[in-house]
Amino acid sequence: MPSPRLRDQRISDGVVREARLGTAETAARTRGSAVRNERALRRSGHDETDRPPFVAGDGHRERAAGSGEGSSEASSEGKRVRKTAVVTGGASGIGRAVAAELARRGAHVTIADVRGAEDAAKDLGCAGVTCDVSDAQAVRELITGVAAEHGRLDFLFNNAGIAVGGRAEEFTLDHWNRAIDVNLRGVVHGVHAAYPLMIEQGYGHIVNTASLAGLTPAPMMLPYTATKHAVVGLSLALRAEAAAHGVRVSVVCPGFIDTPLLDNANPGLPQTEIGLHARTTAVRAQGRLYPVESLARDVLRGVAGNQALIVAPASARATWRAVRLSPALAVRAAGSALRRITR
Repeated sequence: MPSPRLRDQRISDGVVREARLGTAETAARTRGSAVRNERALRRSGHDETDRPPFVAGDGHRERAAGSGEGSSEASSEGKRVRKTAVVTGGASGIGRAVAAELARRGAHVTIADVRGAEDAAKDLGCAGVTCDVSDAQAVRELITGVAAEHGRLDFLFNNAGIAVGGRAEEFTLDHWNRAIDVNLRGVVHGVHAAYPLMIEQGYGHIVNTASLAGLTPAPMMLPYTATKHAVVGLSLALRAEAAAHGVRVSVVCPGFIDTPLLDNANPGLPQTEIGLHARTTAVRAQGRLYPVESLARDVLRGVAGNQALIVAPASARATWRAVRLSPALAVRAAGSALRRITR
């Protein structure tokens, strides 16, 4: 008869094996289900992202401003009123794709970025403002200026961010401080400026861009991972408070997206080997990079449905659900993936 210690070890090993199998099977089922659902939605011709104007049919109530979450709505005089949106980090990548989709659906869009905002705005047919989101006063002037010009602020997309990659021991305090200033304080500054305005008008939607790294134990980018986890927590907690004021909050958690961010890791900071090869590392980790235009449609579909967490693509949702099923095994898997990617 085996000793108690040996029997406990066998039981423990069995639990781990079952958890691993369960995680893999759950991830596979999740991925397959998500892909089938998305294909069915496209075949049915009822894809919400193809509805003009933006988020048509949503029943969000607005005080003294009609109803609906679209890019335009009927005023009390029967005229169409265009919705107003601010997108930070809007000159490239996810921000630009979201701004382009919003503009296509008829919204008044203002993009803000540290560089390239005016040129991107000309291409998109919207307004552009140079703004560093780490500067609280600059963000406040951006938000209040747009709200004053259009008499309302319907959407704030806190999207500006930087990529920081490397091993934990390689990071300087400059890496940490810059990631916190842009990725976290940038969101805080946007919320601090826009949320009181939205409370006063009785409606609005704040959409914060985090990352799948904000839902998983993502190594080799600790400052980035830490700030994105913070953005997720901020967003969900604010959503709980904001509902009482008629204000909505969502957080976007994408996997690796095909954007210039992957070619500009550690901007203005000491470079690392991981940072230099961020795009290659992302491809090894995820396989095919997700098109940014597809993500923009996913984001606006999620905003239309007032989703708390908008996770895309389907592989990212499968990973997130596997992490929730077994956090301990997720940490082990992250370590195994790290060894495979970096060897």
